[in-house]
Amino acid sequence: MINADNYREKRESALRNTAQKKAALAKRFGKNISLDPMNPYERRIVHTEVQGIEGVTSYSVGSDGERRVIISPSGAQQNTKGTNPTGEKVQRGRVAKSEQRAVRAPRSDVSSASLYEKIEPKND
Repeated sequence: MINADNYREKRESALRNTAQKKAALAKRFGKNISLDPMNPYERRIVHTEVQGIEGVTSYSVGSDGERRVIISPSGAQQNTKGTNPTGEKVQRGRVAKSEQRAVRAPRSDVSSASLYEKIEPKND
């Protein structure tokens, strides 16, 4: 086995850093994060690193050369398209209008006041 210029150690370190960053994203956004296809040795490194991080879990999907690691939030309901982790409907990162709190009542202004005040020219 050849290990030119400590490639294996550098690659392992890079995989551990990637796993930590992607796990943080999965926890923050409550979404599954898919990594690039990897060989079994590299996937094992990622799975081992994710095991030590609370609130996320990992599993592999695909077959042969296209097998990849998925990092997902654990405990809470996993995010599916159109909902956030609490199950509310989401449109472009926001809670759908139908799910928002009731709109507050308009301010009650004095009925005799106009929307714009009349501007009087100065008489000097």
